[in-house]
Amino acid sequence: MKEVKHILALIYRFLIREEKDKEKQEIMNWYENYQIDYTPSKEHIKLTGESVKQRVFHSIQEEQSKKNRAYWWRPVIAAASIIFVAGISFWVFTRDSIQIPDSHFLSSITPSDPKAKITLESGQIIDLEKMAIDSCLRFEDIEIRKDSTGQITYVQNDTGGRSSKSSTIETPNNANYTLNLSDGTVVILNAGTKLKYPNSFNTGDRVVELDGEAYFIVQKTTSKQKFLVKTRQQITEVLGTTFNIKARNYQASEQISLEEGLIRVVNTRNTALQIVQPGQQMEISPTTTKIKTVDLEPYLAWTKGYFYLDGQNTAEVLQEIANWYDIEINYNQSKKQNNYKGKIPKNLPLNKLIDLLTFTELKAEPILQQDRLKLIIK
Repeated sequence: MKEVKHILALIYRFLIREEKDKEKQEIMNWYENYQIDYTPSKEHIKLTGESVKQRVFHSIQEEQSKKNRAYWWRPVIAAASIIFVAGISFWVFTRDSIQIPDSHFLSSITPSDPKAKITLESGQIIDLEKMAIDSCLRFEDIEIRKDSTGQITYVQNDTGGRSSKSSTIETPNNANYTLNLSDGTVVILNAGTKLKYPNSFNTGDRVVELDGEAYFIVQKTTSKQKFLVKTRQQITEVLGTTFNIKARNYQASEQISLEEGLIRVVNTRNTALQIVQPGQQMEISPTTTKIKTVDLEPYLAWTKGYFYLDGQNTAEVLQEIANWYDIEINYNQSKKQNNYKGKIPKNLPLNKLIDLLTFTELKAEPILQQDRLKLIIK
């Protein structure tokens, strides 16, 4: 900052014609090395102050009227000075708006209030957070119940018929939800997930559509109806199985991790059918399909209430944490890579999260900039 003030002082003396020979040479050298790569907005120029702006433009006009070839560079330097001063002023203004939050403030930051919703086929929206505990909503031959733990259950009424309508549940970026379908299948939805499903299942296949990540515990039926999960790139077919599917539209590949049972997966791109065994994971991308044996813990950790750093997924997990706490996280991957490993509970206040990140050798520096909380990860 001391060097910046020195240059500003030289510019000022230069513009009012009071510079010394040595200072003139110094400002010439500065001009020769200065990179003009910033175009100030009107707002930024205003930050320099009207007095500086008037002096600069007056100097330019005066030098142009004299047309003194020996000083052809003076108005050019003056123009560069506008850019320089405006840029520095904006930098100082931005820098000064940055605050370092204290531990008390950070301890008050927890995952924000979830706002999951169910959209019925009619277009009616049910706000699950406003739905009372141990309450029930009735629609045609279906009941939607919310129990004391917050789980949502669809119940088929004994009215003799089966609903042909469907619902869609959407979870926010900071909450997991458990949904019990009308056939007894349990679906745990990860944050930022959308699932479309029938209100009740008829005699045909049980078909749901997933965008996001969900863990399925599929209920077997006496009629051995197939349970099908459709995503953008595949259809997973099961009878009675426990598995996890991660299929977010903004990610190129999809993952299916099988815990129990047996599944058959059809790649919608080439209709190839493959069998996945327990402890295996299938990964499907637009160009490849591969099956490998994996440690399931990192992929199922979210269902148990924690983030899992396995040494390879640091950037991905940090993005999930950013969504969960509704903050920004800047992670510089260009620095030397370490194998960061560890478990982080998802119910921690932010100060405790930062402590755990530090324990995994990820240094987290919290800042407040323009009322937005950021974590700079180094």
